[in-house]
This record gives sequence, C-alpha cells and structure tokens, in this order.
Amino acid sequence: MIPHSTVSFPVDTFVTQTLVSPNGRFLFVEAATLLGTPGGNTVNTFRIRSDGSLTAAPGGPSNSGDNAPVLLGAIANPNYNIVYTGFTSAGQVGVFTYDATGRTAFVGAVDGTGGAPCWCTISANGRVLYVADTTSDAVSAFSLADPLHPVQIQELQLAGPTSNGAGGSTNEIAIDPTGKYLYAVTQSTDPSFPQGNQLHTLMVARDGTLSEPNAPVILSLPEVPANAHPQGLAMVELRGSFFLGDPFSDDGRDGLRNILQLSRGREFGDGR
Repeated sequence: MIPHSTVSFPVDTFVTQTLVSPNGRFLFVEAATLLGTPGGNTVNTFRIRSDGSLTAAPGGPSNSGDNAPVLLGAIANPNYNIVYTGFTSAGQVGVFTYDATGRTAFVGAVDGTGGAPCWCTISANGRVLYVADTTSDAVSAFSLADPLHPVQIQELQLAGPTSNGAGGSTNEIAIDPTGKYLYAVTQSTDPSFPQGNQLHTLMVARDGTLSEPNAPVILSLPEVPANAHPQGLAMVELRGSFFLGDPFSDDGRDGLRNILQLSRGREFGDGR
C-alpha cells in the first residue's frame, strides 16, 4: 500500500472500473450511483505520479449531463485520446476525450441494440469497438471509422444452453493478442441452471464482425458451484513449450482445458 494514496468518492457512489491510458500517464476511474448522488456516474481522471499515487487532473469529473446514466466498463482508443464507456442504464455507448493535461470532456453517446451495455474492448488497430450486452447475453461490434461517432455494425447473440429461453449474462470480454479471437464469459442468472456459466470463443472476421462457430465451454460442477457468478476475464500470452494453439482444434481445446486446470491450482505439463 502506498501511504496517503487512497482516493475517496462521495457516499453512495461506487467505483466500477479503473483504466490506465495507453501512454501510462493517466488513470480513468468510473464512478457510478443509482441514487442520483452528486459526483456519481462520472469519469474521473487522475495523473499518475512517479510513485504510482494519483493527483486529480484539471477540469474535475466529467459526466454526460444532469441525468447522467450509470457508467460501467471503459476502454481507451489506441490511436486517439478517446475513452469509450458503457452507459448501462441507457443502452448506449458514451464517448469522452482527454487532452495532454488529462482534462476530460463528454462528446456524446450512441444507441445500441443490446441490453445493459457494460464491458468494452477494442481491436489493436482501433477500428472496431466491442461491447458486452449484459442482459441480452450478446456482444455488439461498433465501427470506429469515425472514432468520435461509433456506429453499430453487429449484435451477436451468444450460443450455448439456455433455461426457459434465458441464457447467461455476459459479464466480460477480452480480445487475444493476435486479434483473431474474442473471448466472453457469461454467468448464470439462475442458480438452478449452472450450465449458464460459460466461456465463449468468438472468431473475428477481417471487417471486425464476430461469429461463434463452436459451442462454448461449460464451466460445470463441481469446479464452479451452481450459485457462482464468473466475472472478469484476462488474456494471458503463453511462451515457451506450453502451446495452446487454435482454440477450435482438438489440440487447442485440450490446451484450454489445461489452462482451466491450472486456474484451479492443479499442476500440468511443465507448469508454465
């Protein structure tokens, strides 16, 4: 813990995400509230000091107006000083800009077809924005041909077993370092239906659109309890003799199972 480094937010406001800018100089902190608390539902920008502690950037918190929607999930454009965030309660994607001092301003919002858009990620070339549609159990793709005005080009409904017509809830997405695959984790919204806890592998086409050619990996019992809520997803690039391969091949699926075993604390192969 760095002494005197804690930043406090207003009562009834909770921090939903922290995001470091591509140049490592700024930290964007999303704060949200469901109670209309002043200072809630904002993007708060901080300068990162050499010791890792924070100081507020000029201009103060940035929101999208008096009735700012709940913010959840953010990603920075790799080519421009732009931050995109899910406007969960409004079914929109918000666009913010920041300057060399960290001063952040709201540009506008675009509508999406998915329910409760939250977590976001972006292609390495900055051309496509991907958004997890939490209540739709889907992933949307937005063209960034005009980086300040995203345009939705797809909403992909995720595959997998459902219960009474309802599947899981998409709670995180991540794109792999090659840009060929996008992964999504869903959590069951019904404890009596643990099959809703799933890991999806989506293929990314040249135009940035998505497809799911194979069934998801079911996070089955007893490893994942029926009342578990998988949330959070990170891509790890493996090096050395541990080879995962194509996730749609037999070798790749075996490698994915091995990764899941490692995540449960079991030894496998050379342990990498």
